[in-house]
Amino acid sequence: MSAVQMQERCPGASVIGHSVLADWRFIITTRRTASIVKEEASCVHGVLWRCTPEHQYILDCFEGVRIGNYRRRIVNVADRDGTLRNAIVYVGSNRNRGIGRLDYLKTAVLPGARHHDLPGEYITELETWLPQRHIGQPAARYRGRKK
Repeated sequence: MSAVQMQERCPGASVIGHSVLADWRFIITTRRTASIVKEEASCVHGVLWRCTPEHQYILDCFEGVRIGNYRRRIVNVADRDGTLRNAIVYVGSNRNRGIGRLDYLKTAVLPGARHHDLPGEYITELETWLPQRHIGQPAARYRGRKK
């Protein structure tokens, strides 16, 4: 998560460090928001934050837990030393893969990944969710079905 967004939402929350969630993959859903899905041999890189119960309540509100947009789930993540820790993640109720919103990816997801120095190859993977064209940009003209 973006450090700027996190400090706005949960003042006083602090970064513990990098973490890796094995056998899950980052996706953008058809709601055009980020989530994670179970996928063997994949991993999600992220940042572990120290939060208070009040912070958890605030994050639940932002993520729409009460209305069913996301569910809070406790998982095991590995820190840089390989030590397993319990962590809370938010998993979207929508698991259908969609197209990323340019503004969302460029102002929250990618800057957060870069700010926290996530691995370069993982940032490259996140960039694959960028839309192939900007909203308002004309699509390629349809020229009929190829034979």
